[in-house]
Amino acid sequence: MQLTPISERIGVRVDGLDLSEPISEADRSALTDALAEHKMLLFRQGPISDDEHVALLGALGRIMHEENDTSLFTYVGNSRDAYVRGTDRLRFHSDWQCAVSGGIHVISLYAVEMDNDDPTIYADMVHAAQVLPDELRAKVSDAKLVQCTDFSGATPKDGHFRLSAQAEGVPDELFPRSVQPLLGHHRITGAELVNVSEQQTSHIEGCTEAESDAIFAALSPYQYGEDNQYAHHWQVHDLLVWDNLALQHARNASTAPSGRRLRRVTLNEIDFVDMFPDVPRSVTKMG
Repeated sequence: MQLTPISERIGVRVDGLDLSEPISEADRSALTDALAEHKMLLFRQGPISDDEHVALLGALGRIMHEENDTSLFTYVGNSRDAYVRGTDRLRFHSDWQCAVSGGIHVISLYAVEMDNDDPTIYADMVHAAQVLPDELRAKVSDAKLVQCTDFSGATPKDGHFRLSAQAEGVPDELFPRSVQPLLGHHRITGAELVNVSEQQTSHIEGCTEAESDAIFAALSPYQYGEDNQYAHHWQVHDLLVWDNLALQHARNASTAPSGRRLRRVTLNEIDFVDMFPDVPRSVTKMG
């Protein structure tokens, strides 16, 4: 097995691993270490079946049930059966980072169909914490964030969830929120990271939205500067595995027609229903 960097800071390409065979303990350990260090693994080796995809992720950790209690994978795309739907712009975020338990640990996507080159953009929140200047670090060191999302479909969206935007009549169980430190720690590796996201961070506790936004703007160059990004240009049969706690991801509006369908397998200590116990079981779709 060979590991080759795919960008200056984020990700390695994995070659020489036969996914049609069981993953050995030595390879499992090497992949786990590479994911912790580089935060992303790219497999670009031709077709990868459902079973091979699930077996690889299962070797790396506990597969999460997202949409229901039986399915080990879901789909991202615009078909009616897709778990993550839509073609709109997505602001930088980590999936389900607003949950009290924190976000999903690992996400993987396999490109089944990809008609257009609509890249997914990743930013490293661990590196962002490492390069914060002392004055800014001191200003935010004790700050607490209110994180939230909207499952109701009733709230007008600009891609940024805020408590102030909760629509009249939408109950709190459909607008879950949590309070988290602005400078948090990766719950697996312990690395310090910046928890602010463009999508799910409402505001800083004790601050107005305007005051919060001024601080978020000061943090943004360290989080989302071009030197802290990797844009993945998808090819059919790409399998991308990334650390959703360390990396945030975003995309611009998809090109029409999108022709985009990706198989999704995730790793986490608990399932979706345990991350959001008050959300009705019928609410599972993203987008």
